[in-house]
Amino acid sequence: MMKIHELSVRLCSLAENTTYMASGETTHCVFKVIWEWIERYGIPLAFYVDLKNVYVSPKDKTFSHVEKACKKLGICIIKAYSPQAKGRVERKHGVYQDRFVKELRLKKIKNVSDANVILKEYFTDKLNQKFAKPARNLESAHLPLNDLDLNQILCWEYERVVRNDWTFSFMSDCYQIEKVSGHIVKPTRKILIRRHLDGSTSAWYGDQQLVIKKLSKRPESLSEQKSSVIPLSASAVGKRNKRKSPWNRFNPNWFKKTGT
Repeated sequence: MMKIHELSVRLCSLAENTTYMASGETTHCVFKVIWEWIERYGIPLAFYVDLKNVYVSPKDKTFSHVEKACKKLGICIIKAYSPQAKGRVERKHGVYQDRFVKELRLKKIKNVSDANVILKEYFTDKLNQKFAKPARNLESAHLPLNDLDLNQILCWEYERVVRNDWTFSFMSDCYQIEKVSGHIVKPTRKILIRRHLDGSTSAWYGDQQLVIKKLSKRPESLSEQKSSVIPLSASAVGKRNKRKSPWNRFNPNWFKKTGT
């Protein structure tokens, strides 16, 4: 059964609400609703949410991805600790579930994508025109987005450690940090990986974006490579190939620092 998912926002003077239908109340769904809301109205002061782990982390010292994004945007998370606290929202859900199902039947709509078109084009606006009450203060409490990039805020963030060959693993895939970004970050350093709403992945070290490339497989380490060099000549071969190491690839002057 399809379900309407909505964020109830307090301390905002606008009566309209952004609604969006999905198969589940996921972080992806919530991010899309927040994005559409901000593009339409601006950044709200607060979100009034229940204790579902999509919105708030069950652990005291950690934050959900939604909480992290809201913190960057300056949005306060107000937690509802009982069903009765969100009674006003649940009553509106009842209106939507009654009227929206009838609207879908009249329009002969049987899929989520077409249902979302109706929600976006006229359904909620039509209800608001009929039932909305004017706010005491007509001045909007929303803040302008200015130069903030929502694509870098409304996303999933993870930490990864750079290996000695300038690679890292993420979501069962191996990524190579390209040579143009090799001087920005060194091996064993932690980098920030962002998975965006469009499914793309970006890597960051501080406020600098790294150029990365997905590899078909993880490169073998030096210990994993089979060498046919006999021990007596290993030293001579090493001297000839010393400048082919990963360190020399990204920092050609590293031998000079050691006097070799």
